[in-house]
Amino acid sequence: IGVQKPQNESPKEILIKFTGWARAHVLNHPIHLSQKVVENKNELLVSLFVYDTNELDYVLSKYKNEYTRLR
Repeated sequence: IGVQKPQNESPKEILIKFTGWARAHVLNHPIHLSQKVVENKNELLVSLFVYDTNELDYVLSKYKNEYTRLR
């Protein structure tokens, strides 16, 4: 993540919930250097500080129905 940089936009905090197999994968292979674990109980909540672009959507699409964007 970081190839696309929209003009006149700033990075923002994105909050994502992961479940199932994606939970362990995201813990072991962070999506971005800004990734921070917010909560790690039955579900994994992480925050990313990135540009909200198609590139982010593409990276998240590999987790199929094991993720939900909360913000």
